Amino acid sequence: MNPFIKKEIRLLLPAFLIGCGLALTNGVLGQLGGQNLTQFAGPRAVIPYLLCPVIAIMIALDSFGAEVASGTFASLLAQPVPRQKIWETKTSVLAISLLIMGIIYCAAIFFRQAMLGAPHVFADWLNVLCPVILFILVVYSGALWTVLLLRQAAAAFWFTVLVPGVIIVVFAGFFDGQDDELIEGMLVIALGLYSLAGFFLARWLFMRAQDLQWSGGTIAMPELRGLPAWISRLTAWRVTHPRAALWRKEFQLQQSQLIMAFVLALLHLGVIATLKWGHFERNSSMEFVLQTFWMLWLVLPFMVGCAAVAEERKFGTHESQLCLPVKRRTQFAIKLSVVLSLSLLLGVAMPLLFEGGRILPNAHSAFLDAYRTQLRETPAALIAQSFFFKCYAALNSYSPLLLFMGIAAGIGLLSFFISTLTRNTLQALAPATAYSVFLGFCVFTAGRESWSYHPLWRGDLIYIISVPVMSLTLLSLAYRNFRQATPDWKIWLWNLLALAASLVVIATMTTAVYHRVWEKLTPFEPPHGLARLTLSNPASISEQYNSDIFVRLPDGKTWTDYWSRNSPASLLAFVLGNFKVTGGTGTYLPGSDWKTVKRAPWWELVGIKNDGTLWVSEKPWPRRVLGRNGFQDAENAMLHLVQFGDETNWSSLQPLYSCVLLIKTDGTLWRWGSPDFDVNHKPWPGLRTFTPERLGLGSNWAGFLGSYFLRKTDGIVWADEDVNAGETNSETELRIGGGWIFRPMTSPAPGKFRSTAAVGWNLQAAILHDGAFCIWAIQETYPGNRHEGLSYWKWAEIDLPIGHETNWLAVATSHESWNAVTLKDDGTLWSWDFGYNLHSGWASNNDDIERAIQKTVPVRLGTHSDWIAIASGNGYVLSLATDGSLWYWPMEEPSNYYHYSDDQPFEPLLDISRKPQLLGNVFSVVSSNR
Repeated sequence: MNPFIKKEIRLLLPAFLIGCGLALTNGVLGQLGGQNLTQFAGPRAVIPYLLCPVIAIMIALDSFGAEVASGTFASLLAQPVPRQKIWETKTSVLAISLLIMGIIYCAAIFFRQAMLGAPHVFADWLNVLCPVILFILVVYSGALWTVLLLRQAAAAFWFTVLVPGVIIVVFAGFFDGQDDELIEGMLVIALGLYSLAGFFLARWLFMRAQDLQWSGGTIAMPELRGLPAWISRLTAWRVTHPRAALWRKEFQLQQSQLIMAFVLALLHLGVIATLKWGHFERNSSMEFVLQTFWMLWLVLPFMVGCAAVAEERKFGTHESQLCLPVKRRTQFAIKLSVVLSLSLLLGVAMPLLFEGGRILPNAHSAFLDAYRTQLRETPAALIAQSFFFKCYAALNSYSPLLLFMGIAAGIGLLSFFISTLTRNTLQALAPATAYSVFLGFCVFTAGRESWSYHPLWRGDLIYIISVPVMSLTLLSLAYRNFRQATPDWKIWLWNLLALAASLVVIATMTTAVYHRVWEKLTPFEPPHGLARLTLSNPASISEQYNSDIFVRLPDGKTWTDYWSRNSPASLLAFVLGNFKVTGGTGTYLPGSDWKTVKRAPWWELVGIKNDGTLWVSEKPWPRRVLGRNGFQDAENAMLHLVQFGDETNWSSLQPLYSCVLLIKTDGTLWRWGSPDFDVNHKPWPGLRTFTPERLGLGSNWAGFLGSYFLRKTDGIVWADEDVNAGETNSETELRIGGGWIFRPMTSPAPGKFRSTAAVGWNLQAAILHDGAFCIWAIQETYPGNRHEGLSYWKWAEIDLPIGHETNWLAVATSHESWNAVTLKDDGTLWSWDFGYNLHSGWASNNDDIERAIQKTVPVRLGTHSDWIAIASGNGYVLSLATDGSLWYWPMEEPSNYYHYSDDQPFEPLLDISRKPQLLGNVFSVVSSNR
């Protein structure tokens, strides 16, 4: 390959690779699903719609701009090669580079549309290719003639952007009211002619180029008449305040950016006028260009930051500045302050000044409404914790503004950091863009929960830690680089290693803090008391999906209590996720011969005694319960059970929505209550007002396996299945009502169950009569049915043993998580984590997942070995120790654990504590009523 061509490829390669990478992101972020880009859409819109065009302009500027910035342009002209050959080589390599980037950009759009299943993906390919090709032509010619005319990268960049912008605004206003296709056609012709004229102008300038730049001189801020004389009179003040000269020098260094900001403001006024008085077809290309024009203001923080130090190195004044009798940290602080203030002024204040209503609509109305609402409440309510939550929710309305400011300030800081590593502005632009995109990607993905089932962290903790750590890292590295007269590859390597180390530190700190690593240094469980219960004659815990606990002691007494996860007393405790589980006083139900007691629909209690009698709460739960005292009174009323009927042949029961299923000793199945009762329009009258009704003709029902399974004496299990899973057949289905239909499963169950529990959404685990642990049922989904091809689900028997031990006594799960806890005959608890393998669902014919499940290794839960009973809960597991203490083990994920509302709109920063919490002791009863 020709050495001259190799040199051109090396010249464009860094920016070209960055541009291709950004163009590929358009396949992920380019089509925002109809998101309105006239409002601030965050980092997702910045990358494909702002940074991709910016990096394309940088590639075009690099062809001659890099020569000018590096001081090699004169040497290029002195080469023993015809200028025509130099021109052809440079323009050809540049054209090919921009064309490849454009092809990747368009291909990414088509790929995303195809992945989303959009119809006629390539039908409107001209609507995608034409704007991209036109943009490439405009940038290609504009960058060539502006660099060769101005010989300044920053000024050439803005002329490349603003001149076509002026043409668009003029044509949009001139052809106002015309057909949109006519406007677009005329605009294509105008920009095409501009590109052609710019290309020939650039060729004419290059063929007549001299060592010196354009005779117009350097673009500088105009001096006001009399201003130099007035400044000279401030000499004494400057002696007293020498930093004023440094401030003035920094603003003078940025004067080209301020001039371009003024030009951009004038053009923006023209855009606003065109949008206001013009008439454009909705969602047309012209309207899109004009409405997203404000995003050009975000380029100014890049330019300001990149010019802060690199431009002084280009002019050769950086070493002289380091020799001034001023502390280097003072000079550094002044430079940084100017960059950040100009980034916020030009990148945030200016677009908000012109289009604040469209970018951030109703930014503070939510806060004002919340404030007025608080003024109407009592003084005590103003002091309450809810006030702080509502204030936080109101401040959440400012999140777009805060994000906007954070992006502008972050771009300025990152560009300033890159500027300390480079020798000119143009050299700093491409790395600054690439590093901004990299950090933006980290920010965008850091808080996402869907990347892994077991995330290292959740919520906003990563941002609270990463922002100060990364800011301090960038500032310290920038100050170290600022003190170097000329950066070399060693400084670049040191900075890359330091940045990589900071990312590792951020990830490590966030993971450790989120998972409460300090709890590893404290005892996991407090000591238990003297044993009063044994495994040979154990107590049992009723499985409940709500906050009720029923513990049946060996002598037939039943201890009951309720518990709740209470919010802490302080806002700080809530932010840190320090929830506590508290219970009532605990009490025994009257009598000592209870066989089972459960919470029935609508908070009534229903139970069966050993003599076969059926009992229920005397009064139904009141429709409205106000205050803590009202809640306790209603709970106490529920404890007063009375006998229902005079039959003594009831065997077992299972609550099911608005009814209770009952089995008699003769094997008949009965329904008590109404599953179709509409409690939204009339109060619940209580179970005592209903008469049990027999279901089916069978008389061989043996019992219940949770809420979804019925078991017969012959071993056949009937499971609740989709109402559309098959045709109606009275012999193979049992209709309970309310959409509940039970059908027999494919084969008999694998023997008697000691204990069963639901694992996740679609699995059933069990401890068999021989002590083995297995998964015995799976809920499978089948495509298509008689109702327009909709899928349906049904239960199927499987035989999947877990582990090889046969000394398990019971299994319990947290229902909504993919964890199971088993109790061994030695009194120890063991946790089985199937989450990663089952999170995305499981088909029974998936051998790989079956093998992975079977290889799951249990982990010892806790340190004690005196447990005698366990029970499942909704996100937790309960365990009973031999001393009568009842413990709560959290098992679910924080996103399920915390219930959000308008008063608490954020997720706590830390994971829930995995330490067990004491709920109470069945032998510590204060009174007979709660």
